[in-house]
Amino acid sequence: MLRSLVGSEMCIRDRSQVDGHPSNLTVFAYGQTGSGKTYTMVPIYNRIAWEAVTACDSSASTQLSISFFEIYCSKVLDLLADRAVVRTLEDAKGQVQVAGLVEVPVEDMEQAAGIIARGQDSRVTHANAVHEQSSRSHAVLQLLLRDSTSGSLILTLTLTLGISGKLVGKLVLVDLAGSERASETLSDDKATRHEGAEINKSLLALKECIRAMGRGDKHQQFRGSKLTQILRDGLVGKRSRAVMIAALSPASGSTEHTLNTLRYADRLKEIGLRRQSA
Repeated sequence: MLRSLVGSEMCIRDRSQVDGHPSNLTVFAYGQTGSGKTYTMVPIYNRIAWEAVTACDSSASTQLSISFFEIYCSKVLDLLADRAVVRTLEDAKGQVQVAGLVEVPVEDMEQAAGIIARGQDSRVTHANAVHEQSSRSHAVLQLLLRDSTSGSLILTLTLTLGISGKLVGKLVLVDLAGSERASETLSDDKATRHEGAEINKSLLALKECIRAMGRGDKHQQFRGSKLTQILRDGLVGKRSRAVMIAALSPASGSTEHTLNTLRYADRLKEIGLRRQSA
């Protein structure tokens, strides 16, 4: 599956040069806290990075770079710059850019794995009654593909390190923090409860956007949270595709969470099928 995802991205890359729109593939893990999202996503980070490095090696004109950030309590923090706070802004085309985000060029898999490990180690995790290392933020890993022969300057708000060329493709891998109830985490800590409330608020905003897309609404409220702002291009942008990994717990007490996760996965799948047939 992973090879087909990266392969389709490289194929769409060629078509994107025709109409000027870069292709955008978003993969995100969704599910309740403690259901194994991070355990699932970390190997995917490395496998897709390896396949992207391999694909770029076979194309002398394609350059790969990586950025890694998290959304924590409505703040966007750069995991490759000591969790420095960065801003999200809309450009003239209505696309969301993360201003000041560090983007590192990648030459080989050893370098890519090191960048991913460094970012993952910087992510916020706390223990609760459900999980000893519960993710308290949404982590977003971006693999960006540029055409180094285009000769164009980068017209983004990204802090780049010797990177040039037209953006022609983007792989966005998102490890969402898990939905949770205060009664499940058994925490009296105000900070932990506030984190949980912010996580649930952003996930609710994502659910509402998926509902609106499912109804065919012309206006979806992607500005409702930092998470939906950043995921917007991957869900509704031109040349975009989205894949949801549904993380499920086998516990009988998690039945309601499991059903909700499957409902949204099915809804997103139907939206994708309608867009492909359109």
